[in-house]
Amino acid sequence: MKMKKDGYIDWAIMILTGLLVSGCTTIEPVKTSPPADPTPVLFVDGLDFGKTPTCFDTLEEIPELVELFLQHGYALKVACIPPNGKIENIAKILFYEQGRLITGNQSYHIVAKSMGGIVTREMLDDYRDNLEGRVLSVTTISTPHKGSVIADTLMGDKKADGSGCWRFHLLSQFGRLVYPEDEGVKESGKALTQKSMSEFNKKHPQNSQIPFYSFGYNIEPGDFWSRALDWLLPVYPVFNLISPSECFHNTIAAHGVTPEQKVNDGFVSEDSASWGTYLGTYEGEHFSETSSSFYKFHTIWPEIFEKVIVNLDREKHR
Repeated sequence: MKMKKDGYIDWAIMILTGLLVSGCTTIEPVKTSPPADPTPVLFVDGLDFGKTPTCFDTLEEIPELVELFLQHGYALKVACIPPNGKIENIAKILFYEQGRLITGNQSYHIVAKSMGGIVTREMLDDYRDNLEGRVLSVTTISTPHKGSVIADTLMGDKKADGSGCWRFHLLSQFGRLVYPEDEGVKESGKALTQKSMSEFNKKHPQNSQIPFYSFGYNIEPGDFWSRALDWLLPVYPVFNLISPSECFHNTIAAHGVTPEQKVNDGFVSEDSASWGTYLGTYEGEHFSETSSSFYKFHTIWPEIFEKVIVNLDREKHR
């Protein structure tokens, strides 16, 4: 079928008009505003040296963390708790912190890193009646629920030695020289040994009333990055620099019986990090997981907390 001349002109005009309109019009991405009543999320940080409450480190190092949660409809609150000490004493302060930060009878989620997960479990049991129905879920990140070989070694348990890592042995002695009078660090170290956590778990079994989720992390030993840091940063845990070395990874792996016990982030094994519903093991090292410290020349906290938020969204729709 032939198209008339006028028909060609009409088509040409339509095409030109479309091109002009498309060239002048831009499609703006849909912007979403945070909800007026975001769900509170209480972040509980882990063990640190010194006396400064852990909340200041978190907020000063990564202030963007609060904004990240707000963009997804959550109001992040960071608990100001002692960086070390007896677990039950820190749990008492955490209980008062959650009351200070989350007003009224609001329900909230808890996200805890490392020893913070142990403190959280202690609080939930010690103040069960006061918190009934308020805690929506608990997510732990590299929490040593079954203890840590590193704690065993640093606390002088010679049975935990055997990796053949002289730098780690040097670190153990150095740590005892640097913190000889720091009772808080000693109390935390004793609490996180495998033996102590075995007793803790008998006293504080998994809470069936509150959904528990957990993540684990792992560093890959044997690559250039790990080997370089192994030699350059033998006292990493004391100075909290860039990344743990292959040395610490191997100290744990040397005592692992199952594959899950050999996989670790330099301080906590995959097996020990698993509690409740285990959401997977990802690449990362213990200190940089929730701080501004670099791992392989980039920060990894955004991708870690994105995984946490995705799971919180999933929990919301259960």
